[in-house]
Amino acid sequence: MIKKILAAITGIAIAFTASSATAVGDWNVHNNFSYDVTKIIETPGKVYYVAENNLFHYDKDVDETYGYTIRNGLNDVVVKSIYYNTDADYLLVVYQTGNIDLIYPDGEIVNMGDIASASQIADKTVNDVAFSGDKAYIAAGFGIAVFDTADKTIVESGIFNRNVSAVTIAGDRLLMVCDGVLYHAPLSGRHNTLDRFTSMGELKAIDLEAVSADKVIYTDGADICAIIDLNFSNSTFTARGRMSSLVPYILKAGDKYLIHNYLSSQIVDENGRIVSSMDTPPAILSKDYRRYMKCHTASDENSRWYLSADGVGHYTIGSDGKVTIDRQASRPMGTYLKSGAWYMIYGESSGDLYLSNSSFKNLPRMSTTDNHMSLNVLSDGFIKDITPANEDVTLNNPNSHEMLKAGFQMVEDPEESGVIYIGTAFEGMYKLKDGKQVAKYDWNNMPAQFRYMFSVLGMSFDAYCNLWIYAKSIRVAEDSEYLVAVLPAAKRKLDNVTASDWINLNPRNFGHTDTFAAVVYACRAEKSKNIVMITDGWAENKLLVYNSAGTGETVSDDTYRVWNSLTDQDGKSFGPSRIASFAEDKDGKLWVGTADGVIIIHDPVKMLDASATIERVKVPRNDGTQYADYLLDGQLVTSIAVDNANRKWLATASSGLYLVSADGKEILENFNVDNSYLPTNEILSVACDPKSNIVYVGTRYGLAEYSSDASPAAGDYSEIYAYPNPVRPDYGGWITVTGLMDGSLVKIADAAGNVFFQGRAEGGMITWDGCNGAGQRVKTGVYYVFASQSGDSGSSGAVTKIMVVN
Repeated sequence: MIKKILAAITGIAIAFTASSATAVGDWNVHNNFSYDVTKIIETPGKVYYVAENNLFHYDKDVDETYGYTIRNGLNDVVVKSIYYNTDADYLLVVYQTGNIDLIYPDGEIVNMGDIASASQIADKTVNDVAFSGDKAYIAAGFGIAVFDTADKTIVESGIFNRNVSAVTIAGDRLLMVCDGVLYHAPLSGRHNTLDRFTSMGELKAIDLEAVSADKVIYTDGADICAIIDLNFSNSTFTARGRMSSLVPYILKAGDKYLIHNYLSSQIVDENGRIVSSMDTPPAILSKDYRRYMKCHTASDENSRWYLSADGVGHYTIGSDGKVTIDRQASRPMGTYLKSGAWYMIYGESSGDLYLSNSSFKNLPRMSTTDNHMSLNVLSDGFIKDITPANEDVTLNNPNSHEMLKAGFQMVEDPEESGVIYIGTAFEGMYKLKDGKQVAKYDWNNMPAQFRYMFSVLGMSFDAYCNLWIYAKSIRVAEDSEYLVAVLPAAKRKLDNVTASDWINLNPRNFGHTDTFAAVVYACRAEKSKNIVMITDGWAENKLLVYNSAGTGETVSDDTYRVWNSLTDQDGKSFGPSRIASFAEDKDGKLWVGTADGVIIIHDPVKMLDASATIERVKVPRNDGTQYADYLLDGQLVTSIAVDNANRKWLATASSGLYLVSADGKEILENFNVDNSYLPTNEILSVACDPKSNIVYVGTRYGLAEYSSDASPAAGDYSEIYAYPNPVRPDYGGWITVTGLMDGSLVKIADAAGNVFFQGRAEGGMITWDGCNGAGQRVKTGVYYVFASQSGDSGSSGAVTKIMVVN
């Protein structure tokens, strides 16, 4: 019967758009990859690897890569390392929190959360893991723990409140390194206290691997990787000569063991002898990220799977010593952002979403300048890495150390699709297209002097396509200069811009040495299109309001005001320690995120007047009193986005993501780690797709997206459709009708005219739970969607159908 019904409705099935693939109210979490690679392990069927604290596997049989997230099975977020139990055939995944997952070849994931949930443990860091049959021996910041992974139980714990950095099993002995000393104890005995172990002498090690009952390889991760010979009878050991250095870990490789650094790898046998050695092929060493390289083999001494900034690849060495790269490195799908998605913007001319990584956005000082720049674009549902290579840009500052470092604010050229301007800490500002430098702006062609660093902190295009920037050139506080300048639209198009082409506005009483989180925001609403807002971030709590009068290169008619304290609607002084974000809504109001919640500037032009006021948004408590609370009082609002229904999405530094009503007086949602798939409550950036209902959320762990219930309003009803359609028996989520005109009255009824649902569209979308008025799921059948703007059910503007199957 069901098959007949499905066949009957083939004619009314509607194809999904890319943005509607995620059901309303659901999340998608993107994997994030970067040059910061951690570990790679080859198993019989898969090659597992960790990069940028994300876990992936490459399936050797089907030639496919899979990324793991909290959305598809993982039980935590930040993957610290992985270990493989060759006897029990599972991967043990260790998280930053001390949480542990076991992943089996069939894809089953089992959580072992005892350490993460233990209240009596202070330091839950897991440093190393050793296996014996089904038992996993955990070396941790608090001591050791032993899991029986067959029974999924913890069978022993030694809470020493001392750091155990490495562990291994040599014959019938358990060895561990605790606070820089090597200890041993019988494997069969108890290990709950440190006095059950016997000291063998000082040894600094981050990893141990027993190659036999009396020989162990160790590495300190820096200077030494060597064999030690054990003498348990007198509890001593003898270290042999150094075999290698900079070895990050030691892995079992078949019946032997592998050690490596980025330049070479060696196979060690059970006698502690190097039986084969292989130099890393120069062709796979990235020029910019050559030190970021890991490798492993489990099948062949002359075979290597490797993990680099370029992804996972494979090479072999023949009997003649010739190296063959038989699988070029390839990256997994997802973002490529070192330290996550700190900045996001929608391109004005392309409509694409641009993402970049960390610099100083949420940080008061120079904390992350050593990160390489990462720059991605999301276009037509696909993410592309458009990070420039060092050789593709001009690096004029010797203090950059020949590295293009993470940037600041970025904007897309409003007249050239795909052209991005991005500021940096040391090199000024770059103009980029498809990962290549188009132009560079620094002390050579801007009205500024070279000092230790030249930072372009913020930028924005105004309504007339003039580029506004805020920059500083700094060596020490006493030897610094600040630059607020405009590059006129006509000058911007010159092949060679000079310092004289810029207009140096030089506003008095504005600019500070400690400014690293500045924001420049040019208003676009018709009533305020001549206004540009500039904040100095963490520095002196100043806000520059500048009126260009819309006269381009003429500055004689410009006016401005510098604020360091504002007055709210009640006459109270408001002076947050930082203004962090701006967003104009569909009514031309300017929403401002501060370190003390959210304010609204109803008319930016009036901010030139000393008597101007701002609104501190109040949320009624609705508890029978007249009391209200300031919206997100005391919280840093890092980013603001306006959706298609004019609602506001507010990113906070510590309590997740908020959705509030158009006027901000009602908190509609608060998404956090406890009720969503957000990986953290620290939200760095948020952006609403103007063409769909998707909300993009940036965190230091990458990009997440939420399918909201507000899509752009249509101009007519020609493209109305519903999804999922048909609604199958196992589906219990929201049914979405989209392609509606703004504020449409929507009714859903059966063929007899019985109305089961009625509501008003948010923007161009409305959702239905598939139930009748009594909360019961409707019967199998075809349901008709009527939509109108007039509210008169007799003048419906469109009809579409939904098939429900039970």
